Amino acid sequence: MKKTPLIITFLLISLFVLAGTVMAHPVNFKAHMSAAAGVDSTGQGQAKFQLDHNDLSFIMPVSILNGDTTAAHIHISQTPGGNGGIFVSLCGEFGPPPIPVADCGGPGNPARGSITLSDEQVATLMEAIAANKAYVNVHTTAVPSGEIRGQIVAAP
Repeated sequence: MKKTPLIITFLLISLFVLAGTVMAHPVNFKAHMSAAAGVDSTGQGQAKFQLDHNDLSFIMPVSILNGDTTAAHIHISQTPGGNGGIFVSLCGEFGPPPIPVADCGGPGNPARGSITLSDEQVATLMEAIAANKAYVNVHTTAVPSGEIRGQIVAAP
């Protein structure tokens, strides 16, 4: 496992804390998604995020899924790399409101949208990313619990 994304994320968080507020310029994150543990799938995807103050925008192309995409969320776990509850909905049929995009897209039609986070949510998300506790989970009709997922890490 590469430590560089974690180090970069930690440095970004440190700068946020020192500044006392979110940086003026956007911060980028990404997650490479593949089959969740115990799931028989060749599905994959790449979620890309940009945090600009409190606005989190995303694009999430996926491919080779066993079923139609029904929802996607950012989850935060209690332990690094573990499973956790839904933190924020990105798209789909279920999850905490507001759900910014009703259509999760699918192969050749990536979900994209923007969410406005509270200051507390921004801090929680940044801390979770730095601690390797934030991940994206894509739910499908074939695997309602989540067919593909990936840890969220800092991106250049």
